[in-house]
Amino acid sequence: MRIAVVDDERPARSELKYLVEQCEPEAEIAEADGSEEFLAMLENETFDVCFVDWKMPGLDGLETTR
Repeated sequence: MRIAVVDDERPARSELKYLVEQCEPEAEIAEADGSEEFLAMLENETFDVCFVDWKMPGLDGLETTR
């Protein structure tokens, strides 16, 4: 399973990554520190699940999902 964790705050990304690893230890987890980086990742990668923070500076998570 491939999972993306997108959040502008490193501690939040780290905590979510830790929690996901506890539930899905075999998962491949990719991290992005913002929507722009995440959208660039989507050009070359696909994910089964994406956790995207909805309140980030610049392009927020809600705009990213459109």
